[in-house]
Amino acid sequence: LNLFFTGGIKDDAYYTAMLCGYVYSISSALIAKLITKHNCINIYQDIDPVYNQDALDLTLKCLIQISILNVLSAVISAKKQYKELGYGKANK
Repeated sequence: LNLFFTGGIKDDAYYTAMLCGYVYSISSALIAKLITKHNCINIYQDIDPVYNQDALDLTLKCLIQISILNVLSAVISAKKQYKELGYGKANK
């Protein structure tokens, strides 16, 4: 997961720094919460202040990877359990 934030207020550098600081604090807290629940997740954040123009841009990019081997093993395991429970046989 990639988080990109660009923001700024043209007239006031203090408010720009405060805005970026708030976004950084909130995103860091959320990232810490996500990482504790899902330890295999990779998160990158980039927060850029813009001091010479009014700007607000938030971009999230997510990459999902699925292992074909894991999917096949889950399907085979489910079929075995299905047959063991007798659901695969016709009732007479």
